[in-house]
Amino acid sequence: MYSFQIVNIVMLLLLLHLIYSNSTMSARKAQMFGLAVVLTMMMIAAEGLSDLFATLGREYAVAASVSNALGFAFSPSIGLALAAMFRTDDRQRMILLTIPLLPNALLALSSPLTGLIFSVSDQNVYTRGPVFWVFAITYIYTIAIFIWVNIREVRRLRIREHHMLMMLCAIILIGTSLQVAFPQVRTAWVCVALVEIMYYIYLREIDFLYDPVTETRNRSAFERQLPNMAVHQTVGVIVFDVFRFKQINDQFGHPEGDHCLKMVARAIEDGFAQTGECYRTGGDEYTVLAPSVNEAQIHEALKRTLAALKQLRQQTPALPRISYGYRIYNRDNGDNILTVIEEADAQMYAYKNMQGFGALA
Repeated sequence: MYSFQIVNIVMLLLLLHLIYSNSTMSARKAQMFGLAVVLTMMMIAAEGLSDLFATLGREYAVAASVSNALGFAFSPSIGLALAAMFRTDDRQRMILLTIPLLPNALLALSSPLTGLIFSVSDQNVYTRGPVFWVFAITYIYTIAIFIWVNIREVRRLRIREHHMLMMLCAIILIGTSLQVAFPQVRTAWVCVALVEIMYYIYLREIDFLYDPVTETRNRSAFERQLPNMAVHQTVGVIVFDVFRFKQINDQFGHPEGDHCLKMVARAIEDGFAQTGECYRTGGDEYTVLAPSVNEAQIHEALKRTLAALKQLRQQTPALPRISYGYRIYNRDNGDNILTVIEEADAQMYAYKNMQGFGALA
């Protein structure tokens, strides 16, 4: 049993090193993820020590009681720390969400005297207390918050790679439920350690595929998706360029430039939401891949995109114009998807050089 706990701690130490040496992860994410990993190591150690003290006789009853109190008091904080990695504008809400943790912490820390959450007898025998359910509900509550925050991020970023996330949530719920139902089965912290390691891999995959500025898929995701497009009979390739974007950066600064890029990306994503997938393929360029579409569907999606940009420009007059070009790949004609992309790009630049700069919202 102890060997598993030692292995888990060693793996989490390596994970901690990866988190703090990751230059692409934001400081807030690294801080909260690191806190969750440290808390997990502390809880694994607390469980291991309580198990060890339980085998050493009545002289260690107090030590076993203290180890259990710390474990029950701080375990629920892990899920909340992981949830706090996202959306700094929700900080006040996250503070409010911590309030239900306080009764559990107070009951757990007082249990060596009251026996409410658990008790350790003078003979060093552990038993669950009459309000052990408070700990169980609090722990599940924080896991539910973690799941809710991640589902919100999936929807906000329109992430398709969410199957692994759902699997991780299932693992942690199953592992915890097994230990709650069968206290001698030590599955909870093994599952938590495994989930944290796999969650880091999941976040790295998202970082690899999504642009941090516009929160759309990036060029790496675009190049990964291209081979899959060749299996479709037709694929619409629509290329967009933000006109005179450098002037926006020079005149209003890079924060405003980033804001404009994000708004353009959102307009394109909304316009093509039912048609294709938007990728940021360059500094001020976007490409939409739209499988199984015809020219009429592309025109309708472009109309929606331009209407969205026109509305956004009323709120942000500095929002730049865009030019666009498109071509349709047809497998039956023996088209090459890369050639079609080049043709769409050439059409976009041709429109850009015209007086209307192509599409004007």
